[in-house]
Amino acid sequence: MLEKITKIVLVATDLGVSVKTIYNWIEAGKLEMPRPGYVNKIDAWEIHLQQKEEKSIFASTMAKHGITRDAKGRFITKAERGE
Repeated sequence: MLEKITKIVLVATDLGVSVKTIYNWIEAGKLEMPRPGYVNKIDAWEIHLQQKEEKSIFASTMAKHGITRDAKGRFITKAERGE
């Protein structure tokens, strides 16, 4: 199977993430860099979707426990919101 490798900058732009995020995935072992500056585009999309799903699951779990985020993105409980 021929891999579809693409420049990291282009993959980051397509996914709407920073180039640093792509390099973080590589450093964490989530994504391989078969050639310097290139990654498999399909693998990058899969990682991106997995992370979005994990964030969604996390947010719903927190909401079940009455924990949400304020305007600055900090976690707050019902008691802190005055409920």
